[in-house]
Amino acid sequence: MINKKESTLKLVMGYSILFAIVLYIIYLPFLDSGKTFVSNLDALSQHYVSIAQLKEMIKNVIHQPQEFGHFWDWTLGLGADSFQSFSYYSVGDIFVYPFLFFKNIENTYVAMMLSKLFFAGLALIAYLKNKYNYSNKALLLVSMFYVFTGYAVHSSISHPMFLTPLVIYPLLLMSIDYFLEGKNKAFFTVMVTWTLINNFYFAFLLGLGAIFYFVVQVLTQKEKNWKEKGIQIASIIPFGLLGILLSSVILLPTLDYFFNSTRSSVPFANGLLVYPFNYYLDFIPRFITATSSNSFEYYGGYGVVVVPALVISFSRFKKYKKLNLSIAVGFICWLTPMLAAAINGMATPSVRWVFLMTIPFTIVIANMIDSIKLVNRREVQTIFIVGAVLTVMAFVGDTYSFYEQKAVGIPLVLMWITIGVIAFNVDNKDKKIKGSVIVLLSLTCINAAYLGNYYNSEEGNNAISWHMNRHSVDPYYKNYLGGLNQSVAFDKSDFYRSNFTKGMYDGHRSRANIGPMIDKPMVNSYVSLQNGSVGDFSLAMDNVEFQMAEPLKHLDNRYMMSDFLGVRYLYAQQGALIPNGFEKIESKGNKGLYETKNAFPLVYSMEQSIPQDKVKKMNGIEREELLSQAVVVEKGSNRNSNQVTSTLKNESVKVSKKQNNYELLFNSKSQDVQDKEFFIEINGIEISPKPFSERRFESKHRPLYEGENKIERKMSAIDYEQLGTTFNVKTDKKVLNSFYQFSPNNISSYRPTPNTIMSLGKLSQNDLQKLKIEINGNSIATIKDVKIYSRVISSEYSNRVEMIQKNKLKDMKIKSSSVTGEMTLERSSMLATSIPYSKGWKLKVDGKSYDIQKVNYGFIGAKLPEGTHKIELYYQTPLFKLGLMVSIGVLLILVGYVFFVILWKKRKQSK
Repeated sequence: MINKKESTLKLVMGYSILFAIVLYIIYLPFLDSGKTFVSNLDALSQHYVSIAQLKEMIKNVIHQPQEFGHFWDWTLGLGADSFQSFSYYSVGDIFVYPFLFFKNIENTYVAMMLSKLFFAGLALIAYLKNKYNYSNKALLLVSMFYVFTGYAVHSSISHPMFLTPLVIYPLLLMSIDYFLEGKNKAFFTVMVTWTLINNFYFAFLLGLGAIFYFVVQVLTQKEKNWKEKGIQIASIIPFGLLGILLSSVILLPTLDYFFNSTRSSVPFANGLLVYPFNYYLDFIPRFITATSSNSFEYYGGYGVVVVPALVISFSRFKKYKKLNLSIAVGFICWLTPMLAAAINGMATPSVRWVFLMTIPFTIVIANMIDSIKLVNRREVQTIFIVGAVLTVMAFVGDTYSFYEQKAVGIPLVLMWITIGVIAFNVDNKDKKIKGSVIVLLSLTCINAAYLGNYYNSEEGNNAISWHMNRHSVDPYYKNYLGGLNQSVAFDKSDFYRSNFTKGMYDGHRSRANIGPMIDKPMVNSYVSLQNGSVGDFSLAMDNVEFQMAEPLKHLDNRYMMSDFLGVRYLYAQQGALIPNGFEKIESKGNKGLYETKNAFPLVYSMEQSIPQDKVKKMNGIEREELLSQAVVVEKGSNRNSNQVTSTLKNESVKVSKKQNNYELLFNSKSQDVQDKEFFIEINGIEISPKPFSERRFESKHRPLYEGENKIERKMSAIDYEQLGTTFNVKTDKKVLNSFYQFSPNNISSYRPTPNTIMSLGKLSQNDLQKLKIEINGNSIATIKDVKIYSRVISSEYSNRVEMIQKNKLKDMKIKSSSVTGEMTLERSSMLATSIPYSKGWKLKVDGKSYDIQKVNYGFIGAKLPEGTHKIELYYQTPLFKLGLMVSIGVLLILVGYVFFVILWKKRKQSK
């Protein structure tokens, strides 16, 4: 007779063997192609960098323990708190830390990812084994289903942080079961702590799932009355609060950063009442097949065994009422943007949260496996009907041809074999059951291996094509700037920033966190949480490149904005638009290094200041010019005020529309363009989906695309998803600048922008007479108004900058989280900086604390009296010290309480 421990050991060993086999097949394309698991998208720019920076943070704490809690990083964009910025990725991820001793970060990345996948399956087995009396074969089957869904396979090679919730959620539910059973209530506190420390975004999703689960479990207890249920609900709250308090060291600084970030306000559900029709059309193919579409972060790819399992579960509705109602509610939310957005933190209609649905799916599958001999003919008939309907929907919704796409065909074949195996047992002959379950387990593993391999393989979805070659990630960053960055030494006493021009790299290559990887301050950074003050500045400047995850980017190649931010060196491709004042100092290949003498110092003083409401009617170009004349303060009155001036001129232009283009006709053909730069302002941008009638006409009359058949062309009118829209400002065939408006279907970057301004640089007379706006996209886009501005490039601006440079902080010393120096003021002035505003920065003047205020729309500033002063700016991560004290204090109280209980029990026993 096999005891429980031996049974569990065999289960874990069986799981490990199946996991290794399926894992090998899924990631075989990476092994064969020499690719790394680091994708050249967010994994390269964010996750990889976060691991590298976490190692640096730990090293700094070890070598300089006095700096613990002071996590400012001068190389992360304009400067940012690395603890807060990377709390979204690696800071609270316990799966990263065991592998940080690896010298190669790629190895850390792979080990972290694989360990998460492996423990996700074990966590599921632990939860199901505690709650239900499932057989080991059923647990093996559902663990393979759970670990290798489309969500998990995609996350493993794109967003490894998305895998941790697959480990946490089963254990979180298990802790709730323990609490309700009165076994180990402290386990719930531990899981709440881990959930909140890991990632605040997923903590919100996991929290909603856990609350729903807990409430359903309590309310469906027939043996207890409403009073007892109320007491039970109330009793869990203190344990949850303890978990929140224990997580304070990470949770408080992270929440502070989130609520002061560029993401703190986005349009609810992106304004969508329903998803695009093709979302519903492709829902079934994505659910059970290896499709490549990932609209709204819905990857599907569920094992086909779930189809008959759901049919059987719903056919026995009363028996599994609680489970079935939960799944029904989930599907309703899955199909409704506003409900999905509510689950997603009242923000975008992302369905990333559907990983929560995988748990109830595993339960319905396990229920079916362990009661397969009870399946009756009526249920089999229903399964056949549902299978036939889904088969038709899968073909109609996705590929329309069995022979052209294996993505639909093979999973459907596996589904019908699965249905056949279930039907084979309808006579309830016990001898068949054991063999049938083994066959179903094999089919589940084959399905998981196929779907994952297809997603990665170049013969399928070709995910490996957007991954880096092995051992190429570090060289990628090292050579990103063509080696030109090695020609420029960086001395913190002579602080400056660098940037690269618009168009130096296209697509994903333009989205990179270069600064931390080359240890030099760069303007651009690409992380999910960005300082909201930096975003405020970018929006005030009408920066066309603003995005929530990249508020500055290349600064639209505008030299005044660039100078203000202290950009001394610029990297550019040959032939790129170079902002005024930058001169080439070196070339390597097709890249050049440029330098300007007009970069503002990091810290300086100005006598003149002006309140924001006085310049509210200015556009971003005028506000940009104002930065060299006065400090803009949030409130107050003009101080030491002289008249601020602008050389910006509104040119007379007539706009005419021709198809998708807007042509601009200048009234004066004798335009003087000498020493002028030009800007275009586009107002009243309206974008809407293309009507069905127009799509139908286009699909009927356009030629076939390469590889497209006639059925696909006809279906394209229905299978429509609104994409982003590009506004190209051109002269002849040359694109001077462009603006990209994301569609509401983009869950990460959608932000409706009705008005925008773009820099056009210097233009010739011929250019001015051939200006046009070309609109590209699959939407209907209109413009209400277009303005052209010109601005004279004069020495007056350089003179003002020279005066600012003379008023810089003298003898400046910059450490990891502090700036010190001396400043002599002939009269009361404003201290101004290009250090992004944060509550973590404090100011001392001559040893006395001074109030800091936000100036120039997003930076640290302060009022200073006349005289010679010793200036000290120092930074500490907001709420970190408080969070640390709370976490340690609560931990000590809990430890003390445990020891007290142990001693009290021993004393009681001794008596």
